[in-house]
Formats: sequence, C-alpha cells, structure tokens
Amino acid sequence: MISQFPDLFLERLEEIYPDNHKSILSNLTEGHLTTFWLNPMRGNIDDTYKKLIKEKIPICQVPGFKEVYSVPPENRRDITYHRFASDGRIYIVNPSSLIPPIVLNPQPGENILDLTAAPGSKTIQIAALMENTGNISAVDIVRHRYYKLKANLERNGVSNASIYNKDGISVWINCPEQFDRVLLDAPCTTESRFNIHDEKTYHHWSKKKILEMNRKQRQLLYSAVQSLKPGGTLVYSTCTFSPEENELTVHSILKKFKNVLTTEPISINLPTATDPLKTWKNKILNDQVKKCIRILPDKIFEGFFICKFKKHSSTI
Repeated sequence: MISQFPDLFLERLEEIYPDNHKSILSNLTEGHLTTFWLNPMRGNIDDTYKKLIKEKIPICQVPGFKEVYSVPPENRRDITYHRFASDGRIYIVNPSSLIPPIVLNPQPGENILDLTAAPGSKTIQIAALMENTGNISAVDIVRHRYYKLKANLERNGVSNASIYNKDGISVWINCPEQFDRVLLDAPCTTESRFNIHDEKTYHHWSKKKILEMNRKQRQLLYSAVQSLKPGGTLVYSTCTFSPEENELTVHSILKKFKNVLTTEPISINLPTATDPLKTWKNKILNDQVKKCIRILPDKIFEGFFICKFKKHSSTI
C-alpha cells in the first residue's frame, strides 16, 4: 500500500530522514488523531472543557499544550460535528499548526501581518494571543480561500483582523516596514499531510511542483522581510519535508539579506522536535539554518518546519 506514493517521494524521504523514514511512512498510512483547540474568544475555556466532559466525550490533553485536546478515532465525529465546533468554542486543528504563532509571540496592541493566512487557524491563534487587540492584516490571494478565511475568523470571534484578497508577494510595496511581526506559513507541497488512503492529498506532487513552491516561497519571504519593521520578528513555516522548501529557502533569504537578517533559537519542548538539515545534495547550508527546527510527524503531530528571524536594520 505504501508503494502507491511516488517512488521519487519515497527515495527523497529516506534521504532526508534515513533513521525515521519508516515511522514517518507508517504515520502517513495510519493518519493522526483528531485534535482541537479551546477558543478563549468564544467563552471561558474551563467552562467549555467541563461541558465536553459532562457529555462523556473521551478527550485527552495534548502534552505541552494547555488548551489542546485529542479524541480517539471512534469519537472523531463527536467533535468535528459538535455544536461547539459550529459556534467557534472549539477549533479543529493539528497542534503543529499552533506552534508558529507561539514562536511568533505576538503581543497585545501590536501590528501583525499574516501573509498567507487562509484558512485561518494561525490568524485565530494570533488574535487569541493578542487578546483581540491591536491589528492583524490577514492576506490570501486565492479567492475561495479568502472567503473561507473570512468565515472562520467571524465564527471564532476574531475582531482585530483586517482581511485582504491580495497577492502577498506585493504587500511590501504598499506597506514597507510597517509590521511589528510577520508570519509566513508558506504555501508548500504539504508532504506531511499525505494520506496513503486519499490520492487527492498527493497526486499533485512532483519535483517540478517542489521547485515551483520554492520560487513562490522565496518571493513571499522577500515580501515578508520588506514588510517587517527593523527590530521585528518574522516566522517562516511549512508543513512539508522538502529541503528545497525549508532549509534552502532560509539559506537563500539569509544570503539575500546578509547581516541584516539573522535566525534565532526556538525553544519548544516537544519530543518530536529535531534539528534541521545541515547539508542537502552536497550543498553546505548557512550556519544559521541550524537554529531552525523540524517537527517529525507522529500519531498526534503533523510534520512541520519552523524558522524564526530577527531583522536588525532597514532593508528599504
């Protein structure tokens, strides 16, 4: 059954993760537990938790996340179709998707850019961390995804976001160095979300698609840097394993903004967090790339790549 994945994908996965590729493939075959986040913008989270327990739904706290819980596979529909999911008191999301906003560390009252925001899980998390104050500019170029973003923010009680159906690549032209922090959860080949039982999750994959995503990511990352204030923080993330979309993209932007942009260590206590690659295809990467992290997929967490940048002076 695993052989249904493209042979080149399997070869690359083994090259990227020589010690972990079998367990990763096992997770892509078996899938993840259903997980959800308790939304403080739609009521007291302790109250929401108690009501779920009273209904005898077997929820289990995800280690390291105070407001995130999982349910067994047989209770998936109990949560995904729950009235609390419809009214925004809970949000169905993989906990890996909550890590980039935590690393971004937005503060109440700040001006934040979420550069490719749809469908909105990270925007919602950022708004909660900001206590619905300040301003989030949430941008997405794809029209149907923009409307999904808009609906998700409204349902989840986000009141501090302005939503734009715009190309993130050109945002910096109209908003040069205006934002305290920028999140770029970049479009990618979504390799960590491949599901052997659902060909739609991986039929788009090819080496050509990887290179196409790499070009788009570099353009978006350039816009993110140019939109960020000097002294500001930028977080770049993807949900793919591909080094061309992860370490090599970071390597490229560090070269572009040498001495102006640096990476910062990411402190997160996750058993599946691991170091990034230091080389790829005989290419030695910038030493600062080692401060990025990869999250290996398991039965709860999807695979992720996260990098935190600091901008030291103006680039305009």
